[in-house]
Amino acid sequence: MNTKKYITDGEGLPKWTNPISHAVVVNNMCFVSGQLSVNEEGEYVPGDILAETKLAFSNLFTALRHAGFTKEDIN
Repeated sequence: MNTKKYITDGEGLPKWTNPISHAVVVNNMCFVSGQLSVNEEGEYVPGDILAETKLAFSNLFTALRHAGFTKEDIN
């Protein structure tokens, strides 16, 4: 039987007004949605490519952490 866990919120993750999951865990695999340059309030944070990329990756790694994974688990 497959077990599913939807990561929809958590400390450090952007708040969405739509029913969107940051990540979904199925058994021992984590599927992460595309992350944006968005702050915890769900507002787009404009900046240069470096600043936006850092925030997007920060959101990605935060979603992984809430799902019980780390960046070392990415392959």
